Amino acid sequence: SWFGNLCTNRSWECFWLNEGFTKFGERRIMNNIHGPDYEQLLVRNDCLDLVQSVELFGAGHEFTKLCPQLKGIDPDDAFSVVPYVKGELLLLHLENLVGQE
Repeated sequence: SWFGNLCTNRSWECFWLNEGFTKFGERRIMNNIHGPDYEQLLVRNDCLDLVQSVELFGAGHEFTKLCPQLKGIDPDDAFSVVPYVKGELLLLHLENLVGQE
C-alpha cells in the first residue's frame, strides 16, 4: 500500500498495521478534502463491509480478530476487510481519545 508500508508488520497476524494505517490515512485525507460528513459516510460504509465479513466467517471465528492466530493457516484464507476496517477503527478511536495533535 502507498501509506501503510511505512509500518512493517512482523507477520501476517499483524497485517492490520499496514492496512489499518492506510485506511486511517485515507480517512484523514478525505476529511481534509471533502469534510467530516463525507469521511463519516466512508467510515459507515467500511463498518457495513466489516459486519458482512464477520457474518460470513461467524462472530467467534479466528479470522474476525484484529490479530488472528494464523499458525499453520495460509494467510490468503484469512484475507478479508476485517484487518483493514478494524485497524482503521482502532486508529480512529485512538485519535478520538488523544486528538490529532
